[in-house]
Amino acid sequence: MKPDDLVEVTLEGKQIGGKMKAPHETPIHAAVYQARPDVNSVIHSHPHYAILPSIVGKELIPICSHGAIFGSVFPVYPSSKKIETFEEAHRMAKTLGPLKAVILKGHGAVLADSTVESVLIDSLYLEENAKVFVEASMLGQPIPLSQEEFRPVLGADSARKIWSYFFERARKAGIFWDERKG
Repeated sequence: MKPDDLVEVTLEGKQIGGKMKAPHETPIHAAVYQARPDVNSVIHSHPHYAILPSIVGKELIPICSHGAIFGSVFPVYPSSKKIETFEEAHRMAKTLGPLKAVILKGHGAVLADSTVESVLIDSLYLEENAKVFVEASMLGQPIPLSQEEFRPVLGADSARKIWSYFFERARKAGIFWDERKG
């Protein structure tokens, strides 16, 4: 990815910068920013394990320590349709509410947090919890975490370590644009 690959849009979805065309699902990000002044970073992704429960009508619940950061449940936006309008995006943002993540039924997930680093970690923890949930479901009914178990599992130092680890892996893989190399 290079700087020329980036586009800049307003919170109303109007493109104001960049050479490439804004993605069709830009309203997802803009609607979350409009609804949540505490959010500075939004990820829309397609995590394999996180969407599986929504496909079979099961509720994904936090069942492991990394799932504890999400609260008692992952809400599901009930449509699997690609969200390309602000009307749909505002409904999805309402489903997300004050939480960190919402599952888009059979489609993907939207995560929202205060920093790029924290939302990346949230996305990793969402998929980790979902994978454990799906695997545990093969053995029986997963047991949700208790109220006492819902707590932040990461301190600032832990988050920085995780971010640094992935940043260094990406740097070594050569995926960052290097201004010196053009």
